[in-house]
Amino acid sequence: MDITKHIKNKKNITVCNLSKNSHIPSLLGLDSYENIESLDNYHNTVFCDDDLLILLLDKKHVVSQDIFKKNYSINNILIFINDIGQNEDNLIEYKNILSSYGYKYFGNVRNENIHFFAYDIAEYKDNPDWLNNSNWANPELWEK
Repeated sequence: MDITKHIKNKKNITVCNLSKNSHIPSLLGLDSYENIESLDNYHNTVFCDDDLLILLLDKKHVVSQDIFKKNYSINNILIFINDIGQNEDNLIEYKNILSSYGYKYFGNVRNENIHFFAYDIAEYKDNPDWLNNSNWANPELWEK
C-alpha cells in the first residue's frame, strides 16, 4: 500500500498524536492536517469512505488495548506505532494484537522504527480466488 496515495485519496483527514514524540507528524508529512488531542474530539461520519483517522501511538497504547474501545465505529484508520523496538518478538506481538482487530501490517516507514498498520472496512476481507461464479455457479460441471 502506498501510504501517501492512500492519504491523498481521502478528503477529511484527522491526525491524533497520542505518542510522546511530537516530531512524528512532521516526519510523516502529516502536520498540515487537522490535529486533535484525544479520540473524544473526533467526529466520525458514519459510512463515509472519505474520512480517515490517523493515529500516532506508542507501544503502550497497543498493549493496553484501550484505544480500540474508542475507535470501534470508525471505517478508515491508519496507525503508526513508534518505538516498538528491534526485537522481532515484540513486533510479532503487536502484529497479533492489531490483526485481531482487523488491521493489516504494511511494514515500517522510511526505515524508521515507526510501523504502519491500516484498517479499511472496504478492504477488511479479501475474497479468495475460488469465490467467483466460474467455480461454483457453473451448471455444466455439476455432473462431474
